[in-house]
Amino acid sequence: GAESVRFWLNSLKAHLPSHQPNKKPTVSVIVVGTHADQLGEGQLLGEACKQRADSIRAIAGAVGISHPLVIQEVSCGADLSGFAELEQCIYTRCLGQDQMGEVVPDSYMQIKDIIHKLRRSNSKKLMIDLCLFVVISV
Repeated sequence: GAESVRFWLNSLKAHLPSHQPNKKPTVSVIVVGTHADQLGEGQLLGEACKQRADSIRAIAGAVGISHPLVIQEVSCGADLSGFAELEQCIYTRCLGQDQMGEVVPDSYMQIKDIIHKLRRSNSKKLMIDLCLFVVISV
């Protein structure tokens, strides 16, 4: 319910960079309601849906989140309704970020490669290599 939404939005607020309303956002917050299949007829459309969205926006404002906020409802039941819309929302939001298209630093790619090797080998030596690499890179 509302208290779990408040908890997660508070957690996000602690980690999000500050948002300047006159600039293009660097972060989008997408709140996903995952139990649309458990709502009764009529609760997915109209006033009930609007009330849920207004409640979430009010909570976000109360905890101090000023980043763009999108609310998507999906079904985790057999029909998986809403997932196509969620996928499109994520895709659209990601493409709208300023940092899209930037070059990823080589050091990030090296860390990714070491992590992939770790997953495959389960080697303690690779774990030490990763720790040393991160310490040296910082």
